[in-house]
Amino acid sequence: MKEVQTGNANDKLSLRKASVLDVPFIFKLMMEGSESGVFSTYFQVGAGGARLLWLVLSGVLNQKWSLTGKPGKFKWQVIVDSHQEEIGFLKVSDNDLSSGIQDLELLAVSPGYRNRGIGTAVLHRLVANQPDGLLLRVHCTKYARAMQHILKKNSFKRTIKTISPGLERYHSVNRNL
Repeated sequence: MKEVQTGNANDKLSLRKASVLDVPFIFKLMMEGSESGVFSTYFQVGAGGARLLWLVLSGVLNQKWSLTGKPGKFKWQVIVDSHQEEIGFLKVSDNDLSSGIQDLELLAVSPGYRNRGIGTAVLHRLVANQPDGLLLRVHCTKYARAMQHILKKNSFKRTIKTISPGLERYHSVNRNL
């Protein structure tokens, strides 16, 4: 497990690889985020919940067993506290030195743990562990105000061109946050 340090000395956090047992927790946080607009609202209509469940389950499974015949591009990780309680998750691409970019696609923290510097600590950890020259690119909806605040506070720059309606992209400008 990889340790993450927040600004609060009482918060001893770690990141661990997500397992199938974490899928209900991740699914719940993503549905809550979808309802508030922080994540895509696409998952709220029709069979959206089933599609979201499949997205999470297949993503987690693909880390260990390739469902497509090729290794998964993304790592799903769970943020746990000192008691090994799940308090958040993230979905980040493997470091791909050939592209020079690492993508942080999803980051969520449980409501009871928000506003304690956890998102910022995870972001700092990702940037600190990047090889020189690797750019961290973060995707978020225009309603993800907390994430936008964290990114701007840490000198991430918003990309003018959006990749899809309602989805914005930010990128790191240097390794030292």
